[in-house]
Amino acid sequence: MDLDRKFWGRMLIRMRSITPHGVTTFALGLAVAVLIYLLLKAPALPPLSSSDSASDWVSALAAAVAAVATIVIGRFAHQFTKEAEEGRAIEARKQKRRIHETIVARLRVMRNTARRAQYPVEAMERLFAAIAGDGQANRGEALPGFEPMTNEVRRERLAVVLQLEMTERYLDSISWSDEFKTTLDAACIDALFELEKKVLWYRTVISLKIKELRSQEERGGHEAGAYDAAQDAHLLGIRQIARDLAGAAATFMVALDERIAVFIVD
Repeated sequence: MDLDRKFWGRMLIRMRSITPHGVTTFALGLAVAVLIYLLLKAPALPPLSSSDSASDWVSALAAAVAAVATIVIGRFAHQFTKEAEEGRAIEARKQKRRIHETIVARLRVMRNTARRAQYPVEAMERLFAAIAGDGQANRGEALPGFEPMTNEVRRERLAVVLQLEMTERYLDSISWSDEFKTTLDAACIDALFELEKKVLWYRTVISLKIKELRSQEERGGHEAGAYDAAQDAHLLGIRQIARDLAGAAATFMVALDERIAVFIVD
């Protein structure tokens, strides 16, 4: 009994280390080993001349061949199953990578779109930097490509209207499809909600301001009185709203960056 356990234990170890390229060698070796084992277990070698002994030999060889065939078939079946599983795993990883690349692309498009919500504050800061003073801070250094306004120009309402309308055009171009929004997590959705509120508020305020300034300009400068953008309290308020809008856009972009990092790492 101990001899049997040791023998089959050694055979099991050999079976575990077998490779597809060594299946044939292993099968032949196993057949010889089984044959030797059967001969050693037999009390005496049966003569081949008797019909009963020949039947015993045929039965022993048939059993050995059947055992080898079972092992070989099992090995090939195991190898086929393993390769099939590896193939499915590779395809699943490729599919996952394609999905993640699509999500990252959509998130980056949304981030670039959100960047447009920071244009109004840039335009307002340039506007106030171009006039003689804004009533709150010094004029500061001149910005490239934006020459300082003269006293005559700074009193023209249309100059301010032009800046406000430009910011409005930028905000008009901000939109995201519902399909893109499905890639957002809770933090991004909350940040987007705050950004959309700020966009709506800014658009409402500047729309009223544009109508007011155009109405005054149509009535004529003398009737409406001289206009000083630096002393326009409403315009100062709009600049602050633009700053809040830029802050909301920055918060949303940070949330998008964190969301993008999840799919890039994964």
